[in-house]
Amino acid sequence: MRSVFISFLSLLMGCFLMAASIEASASNGYRFGIVCAIPAEAKPIIQHIDHLQTIYQNHVKYFVGDIKNTPVVLTISGVGIANAAISTALLIERFRPDYLVFSGSAARIDEKLHIGDVVLSRAVYALDYGNPGSVTPDIALPMPNPIRGVKDPLYFYASQQLLEPYQKLDAPGLLKDAHDATGKVLPAKIVIGLLATSEHFPNDDRDASRMAQNHVEAVSMEGSGFMKACWSFQKDCIIIRGISNAVGLSVKNPALAWNEDNEALAEWNAGQATIRLIESFR
Repeated sequence: MRSVFISFLSLLMGCFLMAASIEASASNGYRFGIVCAIPAEAKPIIQHIDHLQTIYQNHVKYFVGDIKNTPVVLTISGVGIANAAISTALLIERFRPDYLVFSGSAARIDEKLHIGDVVLSRAVYALDYGNPGSVTPDIALPMPNPIRGVKDPLYFYASQQLLEPYQKLDAPGLLKDAHDATGKVLPAKIVIGLLATSEHFPNDDRDASRMAQNHVEAVSMEGSGFMKACWSFQKDCIIIRGISNAVGLSVKNPALAWNEDNEALAEWNAGQATIRLIESFR
């Protein structure tokens, strides 16, 4: 496990050193930078970008425009911690947005969450480090950050300024609802909580137990990489995740298993929450 994190740190350091040598060829003035792992997660947001243009920088594709007169730039990182970290670092260096958002889907840990519910990151941590709060033989302690010169924190915290708009958000008027196996409507809701990041996919029962013990709401594959890049460059950021399935190798309730419909609902609701956040900063 430790060798995995050493390799990841080396990759991230290379990214930061490369990013530090790049002069921002795009003009500044972007209010929000948005990162999504896959095109399907980006689609609900791109559809709401006015004056949309597609530009390439060193073969990396960016979508630029504005959402309700707020300048935005969006990139698709690819799946995984390293991809998210590299793409976020490059976006920050090239476009220098004021705020950053990661939007996409996640697997639920908290059984009170339904398909389509949206989780906002109060904080994010890497499950592969172990269980924060207790140093055990299987934990790999954070290493010195190549940009800030201090050790990475166990938890990366979201910007309170980006969480505030959701305190008054009307989730029923914004999100699409899910249905259980009997057809009963499950009203979508927005919660603020702890997110975990893991590339052990799908997570086994041991992983699920560790996350539940740490009061995790949901788990995904990119969060800590995105947050690490934002923290390194001291950027305000937040992660917005729609619930697409329950965690685990075998999900007993078919309604909670991953499928294309559940994934599409999670992506849509996360996208709508992201758009509403950006609109609130007009």
